[in-house]
Amino acid sequence: MSSLLLIFKLSKAYRWQLLIGIILSVATLISAIGLLSVSGWFISAAAVAGLSNGISSFNYMMPAGVIRAFSITRTVGRWSERVVSHNATFKILSDLRVHFFKNLAPLIPNRKLNFRDGDLLNRIVSDVDALDEVFLRLINPFVSGVIVISCIVIFINFFDQTIAALLGLIFPGFIFLMPAVFYFLGKSPGKQYLNAKIQFRINLLDWLSAHKELILFNALDKYKQQIDKVQDKLFDAQYKMAKVSALSVSISILFNGWLMVLILWLIADGVNQQPQSPVIALITFTLLASFEIMPPIIASFQHLNQTISSSNRLAELTNTEPEIRFPESSACNFNIDKAEISLCRLNFKYGTSQKLLLENIDLIIEHGEKIAVVGTTGCGKSTLLSLLARLYSPASGDIRINQEPISSLNEKDLRRLITFIPQRIDLLNTTLRRNLQLARPDAADEELMDVLKLVKLEYLAETEEGLSVILGGQNRILSGGECRRIGIARALLHKGTILLMDEPAEGLDEETEEEMINLLLGYCFNKTLIYVTHRTTGLEHMDKIYHLNDRTLTLKQSV
Repeated sequence: MSSLLLIFKLSKAYRWQLLIGIILSVATLISAIGLLSVSGWFISAAAVAGLSNGISSFNYMMPAGVIRAFSITRTVGRWSERVVSHNATFKILSDLRVHFFKNLAPLIPNRKLNFRDGDLLNRIVSDVDALDEVFLRLINPFVSGVIVISCIVIFINFFDQTIAALLGLIFPGFIFLMPAVFYFLGKSPGKQYLNAKIQFRINLLDWLSAHKELILFNALDKYKQQIDKVQDKLFDAQYKMAKVSALSVSISILFNGWLMVLILWLIADGVNQQPQSPVIALITFTLLASFEIMPPIIASFQHLNQTISSSNRLAELTNTEPEIRFPESSACNFNIDKAEISLCRLNFKYGTSQKLLLENIDLIIEHGEKIAVVGTTGCGKSTLLSLLARLYSPASGDIRINQEPISSLNEKDLRRLITFIPQRIDLLNTTLRRNLQLARPDAADEELMDVLKLVKLEYLAETEEGLSVILGGQNRILSGGECRRIGIARALLHKGTILLMDEPAEGLDEETEEEMINLLLGYCFNKTLIYVTHRTTGLEHMDKIYHLNDRTLTLKQSV
């Protein structure tokens, strides 16, 4: 339950909206109950008046006005409660997703997580969505129900204290006992449903992402059978949850019926030892209408275990401490327009591995200097750039920029200082404009078109949508070479003082590769460049060329 504290913490900013939502919910329930009870009393009273001599003095305008007021209040209240409550809930879920992603992002580069893509997707989508149960389907119905039930008991107490006392015992017992019972009944199938849903999403995402490989190795049918088995488990869990829901509704109806029989038996001869009167109809219809409060409360506790499990899964990630922490601010004298880099006795290894990938790396790069690091695949070239970008932390040793430890720079200054072209270029399933503006959010459309022309991708915007064309997903699919050039375009927009290039032209034809390398070299005027490659294109323009082999870095050529 402690894992739910986060959503309560995020809810503080919207506490007044949530409180207004509860007030509107109470007003709506009272209006709905009042509408039915006053209508029943009005019809009964009118019938009695019509059969007696009091027809001429019967005031039918007042109850008719009350009925209209309750009808309008119920409609307006229900709409207003939905707007206010859902608006607050969606904002809380939005803040929760931002909080979740902020805590998730620092964990990804240093590989502290061992979750499948489908599992992470399920956590950030389904698990967050499950937390809307906390207010909309748990707190709001329960608090509103307790308040309205209390009002009903107080109201009936004005007519008959015996019946009010009886209801004061029965209602609390039902409203507190039944949710606890159905919480335990829904616990096992709820856990089964959640696990099956997670596994189904993981398997389905794997099946879609590896579809070509599965066809190539004739494993498509076998993998699909695994998905079918998980899907059967999911359907079985849903069936069990549906049976629990049906049982809760049945018990509510049964309880409603027997309580109505009991109350009618008690008031059959009159209310509060008085002769029979329309008050009998008033009490009867009040109790009849009050039972719409019960099913939502029971249903919310039935799914409470799923909500808690989802919250625990989110807390598992948000409570994980990142390996890299940035200070609030950089050193006061740090100059981001200058970039002198020094590495001193740098060692690095992955996780708990005992084997060093980089050992005793010493390197000094002057501002404006251009160096290349060459070596075989897997020797640690990309890791070296990741250390400079502070995606990883060294096992020992020191990295300094402008004589300041890299750990003394806050993240904002470091990201402004460094332009990084990684091997893998990630595209978001959004517009071409937004994909480019990841590098510089304030870049105007004219600047975006200029860099697209430089990387020879201007044809992407030569459609009716222009820069608003959607990339990724089921929309415009880019080739590997086009993705590379999107990464280069981002680098041209970013304008950092240090440029880290990790095989920036890999996968391009020779002519385009040379053009892109020359373009980046022209961009690097008065900037510090570190170029990682296993190819020879552009090496003739480097001031120094280093060779990374057997964990050590040695100078191969100096101009």
